[in-house]
Amino acid sequence: MNRKGEQPLGHGEPQGWLMHDRQEKERMAVTMLKQRMNNIVVATLTGLSADEVSRLKADLGSA
Repeated sequence: MNRKGEQPLGHGEPQGWLMHDRQEKERMAVTMLKQRMNNIVVATLTGLSADEVSRLKADLGSA
């Protein structure tokens, strides 16, 4: 906990929100890729770059 309003660390701070948002986008992208959606569609819907989506897809293939 931090002393600013007794919120858990990372909450209420810009970096914490950005990290959470990024993790959520990656989770959504992985779900879409598992459903065999096209990389470009996944990138468009999540806001991730095409390279990031390709990396996630490669990680899924090696898992």
